[in-house]
Amino acid sequence: MPLFNRFISLPLFIRIEENLRYHLKNVIRESNFYFENPLFITGGANTWGIAEEVSRGFEAERYNFYQVGDNSLQEISNLKEKINTVNPDLLVAVGGGRVIDVAKVVATEKLLPLITFPTTLANDGVVSPVAVIRDGEKLRSIGVNMPVGVLIDLQVIKNSPVKLLKAGIGDLISNITALNDWELACQKGKDKMDGFAYMLSEKAASSILNYSGDNLLAPEFLKLLAEGLVLSGIAMAIAGNSRPASGAEHLISHALDKLFDRPALHGEQVGVAALFTAALQGKNFKELLNFYRKFGLWENPQSIGLNKQQFLEAVYLAPSMRPERYTVLNEDVVQKAAEIYDEVYGNLP
Repeated sequence: MPLFNRFISLPLFIRIEENLRYHLKNVIRESNFYFENPLFITGGANTWGIAEEVSRGFEAERYNFYQVGDNSLQEISNLKEKINTVNPDLLVAVGGGRVIDVAKVVATEKLLPLITFPTTLANDGVVSPVAVIRDGEKLRSIGVNMPVGVLIDLQVIKNSPVKLLKAGIGDLISNITALNDWELACQKGKDKMDGFAYMLSEKAASSILNYSGDNLLAPEFLKLLAEGLVLSGIAMAIAGNSRPASGAEHLISHALDKLFDRPALHGEQVGVAALFTAALQGKNFKELLNFYRKFGLWENPQSIGLNKQQFLEAVYLAPSMRPERYTVLNEDVVQKAAEIYDEVYGNLP
């Protein structure tokens, strides 16, 4: 009987621990890795200091550092020039989403191994096979290789801005509405289901939704969030696209970016839009709302600086952001958008 297999690129190791940066030597040794000339890619002053701490865990002959200013195509070009000069055998991205996205693109194009060391958990880009890059006034999603390793220090994450942690919660919890849309698309014959990817994405989101505590800085919750965002990225790698973590709520967020030039953090936008999307899907949006209230998240567009007209404008534009992606926005329910807005967000202007 023939065996049918598929090959998926995944990180060789993932470590999620408190104060991980202080015993990286053991982690690297256990992974049987040795690099002579790693290049540490980082952001501003705060992350630069963390990168210096991380570098001490790599018993390399020499070290180089590069500071990323933004996630633009020009920054990618600048980093490539740095690589041509110092000829590293490993890239280590220490920073937030923009730093990691730039590093993922360059590592892919230069065929270099990449280890990510996120300093916050604002989205699922830590491991995902996608990088978001600014091309002039537009944002582009670029397919990239997965990192060879992921190192998450929960103490570093705990010290990051709470606003960014809340955004990460929003990005992960939005998997719930994304999966509803995936099921809908399959029912309509517009897509195919990948059971493994679906299962990982669902487990990732449910792990924080069902968390009994209410302290988002508790070590056990931060670990659930970190694991969930990693699993979400792996689910996308298995599916070969962003379906397991991106539905109507993400299309609305993309429309907001286009209309109003990223009015809020990505995770904030998809988190707010997930409430609306759940109601469009005929699901119990109040379960999500109760979860948001428990952690002091956003209950309406006003909480991220948007009024009703702006939000609905994004809803109407959203289906055109990715015409090939079938979601609840392709159903007749969009005609009731204003009515559903009032139901979800409580008649706010």
